[in-house]
Amino acid sequence: WDVIQAIKGDGKETVNLYMDMQGGDRSAITQTNAIVSLLSNQGVNLCDRYAIDFHPLNEVNHIRRVNDEYRIYDLLSAMEIFRRYGRGLALQEFLESKASSETGTKDEEIMARDKRLIETVVMISDAIRLCDMDGFETALGMITVLKETFAKTVAARTEFDLVFDDIYDEYKAILPEEGKSKIVKQIAWCRKKGLLQQALTLIEAKMSKV
Repeated sequence: WDVIQAIKGDGKETVNLYMDMQGGDRSAITQTNAIVSLLSNQGVNLCDRYAIDFHPLNEVNHIRRVNDEYRIYDLLSAMEIFRRYGRGLALQEFLESKASSETGTKDEEIMARDKRLIETVVMISDAIRLCDMDGFETALGMITVLKETFAKTVAARTEFDLVFDDIYDEYKAILPEEGKSKIVKQIAWCRKKGLLQQALTLIEAKMSKV
């Protein structure tokens, strides 16, 4: 606790934090990363993580940035928020950052697929936030289309595949099917998520038709 308070300072200025990740107990490293994630909301800006590119045969062991190796924590947090509440901003930012860093290393088909996934996340998030249940239905249809697209590109598995698999598992029970109404299941899904206004909107707008 004393270390955390020392890092935060008086709270009047943003603190730029640089972390040495070399060695130490693995459990302690995991706890440290969790705490740093919490501190990001309290005026602490994690600028860089560093480790030594060590090998016993090296005459010189270089210091290197290891930020990318720890970005999976950002994905975990963003995915959990999206799954629980349908809020996709953090997930959108992660995916856009990942896509930008991989520009030039992927073929056009994979890049287009990843772009559609980002667009789908935005559509789902916006529709839920605005109680736009017609837009929500459209976004669910995009998930069905993406299922086929991702199935064709199994040779290039990345974090995008992991995100899509999680999204598909979350929404597959309420995906639209030709000739079948999923309104009741969608209402139950909204209720389970605590999205009561969205559930009421579905009841008001859709239930009379079924």
